[in-house]
Amino acid sequence: MMMNDPMAGLDQQQPAQGASDSKEVLDTVALHLNTQRMNNLQTFMSIASGCMTGVLGLTGLQGFVSFLILHFTVLIAVLV
Repeated sequence: MMMNDPMAGLDQQQPAQGASDSKEVLDTVALHLNTQRMNNLQTFMSIASGCMTGVLGLTGLQGFVSFLILHFTVLIAVLV
């Protein structure tokens, strides 16, 4: 996935003339930072989901299923 750098002076209306003329920029620092933040959020929400499952007293298969439901709910919310 490539994104245009708003400071590169590219106009969205101009078609690209060739692969060598393209000025698309991938900011790897921002990509790494965003990936790290998503990882931290998922880790925190996994801990919170596990604590909530434990506080509700759900153990065994019920606890596992509730943890998975909460985990995937957070995953979908983060991706959307």
